[in-house]
Amino acid sequence: MTTQITELHSTWCACTGQEINLRATERIWYELWRCDFSVDDLRLVVEYMKRFNRTHPDCQMKIQVHKVCGDLEAFASIVGECKARERNKVKPATPKEQVLNAWRPTCGERVNGANVHRLSDFLKVPQ
Repeated sequence: MTTQITELHSTWCACTGQEINLRATERIWYELWRCDFSVDDLRLVVEYMKRFNRTHPDCQMKIQVHKVCGDLEAFASIVGECKARERNKVKPATPKEQVLNAWRPTCGERVNGANVHRLSDFLKVPQ
């Protein structure tokens, strides 16, 4: 238990650049650990808040331990939003892209600097 709390504290310090006292914030790290939040979740939230502050200079979020990690419901919603963004980064191929990708060469012979392919590379002929 103590190692997870120390890892959460050191992750906060590394991501934010703030040097905070572990004993002063030990209860916050314990609550995060007890609610099964990981070091990766904390890192996601801090990076999200940094990105938000860069893109919204008129309404910046305060990156303070008691404001970020004190409200566990808000922390959980930010973690969920960050994980959803990570999942949705990979855009599924459209049907048109799927057909084109099936015909695009994956490897081929090079003759005079150009790729040369045989028709049999693309077609699957039944035997």
